[in-house]
Amino acid sequence: MSAPRSKDGLKETERPLVIRQLESSSMIEIPVSVQGKQINAIIVTASEVTLISDRVYRALETKPGIKAEFTLRGAGREMEMIGYLLDTTSIDIDSLEFKENLYVALIEDDMLIGLDFMTKHKATLNMKENSFHIQDKVVPFEPKTEASVHAVSTVRIRTARRVSVPARSVLQLQCVPDQPLEDKPYLIQPEVRTMFACRVCIEGKQVPTMAFINLSDRKVTLFKNQRVGTAYEVDEILPEDGNKPEATFRTLQTSMNDNSEIPEHLQDLYQRSCLGLDEYQRAELKQLLISYADVFSSHEFDIGNFRAIEHAIDTGDARPIKQ
Repeated sequence: MSAPRSKDGLKETERPLVIRQLESSSMIEIPVSVQGKQINAIIVTASEVTLISDRVYRALETKPGIKAEFTLRGAGREMEMIGYLLDTTSIDIDSLEFKENLYVALIEDDMLIGLDFMTKHKATLNMKENSFHIQDKVVPFEPKTEASVHAVSTVRIRTARRVSVPARSVLQLQCVPDQPLEDKPYLIQPEVRTMFACRVCIEGKQVPTMAFINLSDRKVTLFKNQRVGTAYEVDEILPEDGNKPEATFRTLQTSMNDNSEIPEHLQDLYQRSCLGLDEYQRAELKQLLISYADVFSSHEFDIGNFRAIEHAIDTGDARPIKQ
């Protein structure tokens, strides 16, 4: 299968790589050595690639370099995570040494031996004898029968309401998870294409708060219930080292119960529209104008554009006057 190349010249997949159909504490486990570190590997023919956990990678004394970033897909629909392709890595199985390009991802098991490694080295499983055969070696294993879904815990993060991020600004926004977060630390991986966003580490009981950076000269709108990230369960959050860089953007902060003021260009409209409204209706009107402030022109040159529909103007035989 041909694949496009990334900016560093490496091939990238046209679709997410499937890393596992069913997670288990289980099944076929053999001892291996990765870069001299002894670990246990699970043989998973449902995995397209061979990969190690981020914990194992961090524990290696000699860490292979990272070549590229990939999207890896786990069990279930839209269960994706970011993974990394490593430079040549040494794997030792029963005194046989292999040089492979492994992947690193947020998985619970130390290592998954996938179909790519099995096919390349013509490895086979003999379930009758409970043995793993590779080249001239026979590695025995004790199969475990209790399988369980053991995928990395992921939760989608969405916006609670519509909000606009002004030009050249940073907006800190409280978001909502699709389901309650467990009392564990999480890493939120941003998934916004119209702006930059920062990865965020939070404790499970904290309200997910993300920072969105609009570097453009126009405001950018985030719509209600828009998916802006995915929270991945992690083992722990380490304290950050060094000094924080100085911010060069004006920072706005908003929450799910926002008490922002009406933008200046809408204040006259608000005052004129409040006639005859009670206090509750005025509060609703205020929130409506704040949420949809980007729909109204802020000055005579703030026209905007709409690209969802195309149309043609029939001028007959008349030729253009100006181009």
